[in-house]
Amino acid sequence: MAFSTKASVPAARSEDSACGPNSTEQATLSVRDLHVHFLTYAGVVKAVNGVSLSVRRGEMTALLGESGSGKSVVAWSIFGLIKPPGRVVQGEVLWRGDNVLTMSKGRLRELRGREISLIVSNPRSHLHPLTKVGAQIEAVRAAREGAREATLEALRAVDMPDPLRVYNSYPHELSGGMAQRVLIAMALINSPELVVADDATNALDVTVQRQVLDLMTMRIRQSNASALMITHDLGIVAQYCRRATIVYAGQVYESADTQRLFENPLHPYTQAMIATTRRRRSERLPPALASIAPNPMALPAGCYLAERCPVAMDECRQRMPELQEVEPGHWVRCLRHPGRTATGSANHGGHRADVVIA
Repeated sequence: MAFSTKASVPAARSEDSACGPNSTEQATLSVRDLHVHFLTYAGVVKAVNGVSLSVRRGEMTALLGESGSGKSVVAWSIFGLIKPPGRVVQGEVLWRGDNVLTMSKGRLRELRGREISLIVSNPRSHLHPLTKVGAQIEAVRAAREGAREATLEALRAVDMPDPLRVYNSYPHELSGGMAQRVLIAMALINSPELVVADDATNALDVTVQRQVLDLMTMRIRQSNASALMITHDLGIVAQYCRRATIVYAGQVYESADTQRLFENPLHPYTQAMIATTRRRRSERLPPALASIAPNPMALPAGCYLAERCPVAMDECRQRMPELQEVEPGHWVRCLRHPGRTATGSANHGGHRADVVIA
């Protein structure tokens, strides 16, 4: 998807500087120092290694990273859906101040689909092939009374052609774009406060992708809901999201408002990702993306990007840099960009001084 950061990125609000990776100020969702491991016969897969992010009411926030960076594991953690052999070994997922990871099964059932909803890619694999579309949407609606009319209205709201026919259709009778609209209608029928879209348009062609994203954005804004867009598509981030968090090997490497991130990317990994959108097909990938990510069962002691990074120092291979605020609202995990740490201290020439983060 082509994009222009200057024309289309929503202007950052002044209070964005207070919304760091660990901030809960005005946040409806706050993920704090999340670690998720998968215990396998071959070893421990460390899929998520300290992710922190926040989503505020009425905003669309992006979680951006390449395949295998742990984005989807974060999404499943938000819904309390990590099951054995997976395990949340550390951290919190706070929804309006309550920890999702310690909620009862009954409270989780109330939460999912009503207060928080999920839109996934590949809709055909998430729609039951032997049940008509209308019945599947009605099954997730909180209120049973007037379910048929509410379902038809939900299909109309996503600009579904001939809603009555779709209501009585089976999933295999729909095109990919129509099936994706069904999932959006299903996710929004209860007017949730937060929508998590996990590569929701990945399988669609560019034209349909744009239509679906415009529609999803419009419906979310109409209800003053929030959205977490999980993607590897920089175009989607630039066009639709106010803030963006970059993850690599299960860690946050940079976080800022979208316009600032595209105009002044500080981490070599972010710079490499943005550079790929400007290269010709015949050109080589930037060094930071040319090789593969580290094995999550054997992560290095230092920076996980060190072996791919074109500006890595010896120190980068020896110790993991902390996530630090290098300018208001702009957080970076890189030894070349010292600043205030996410835990509230600053690094100044080898000694640390306490700093209050607003």
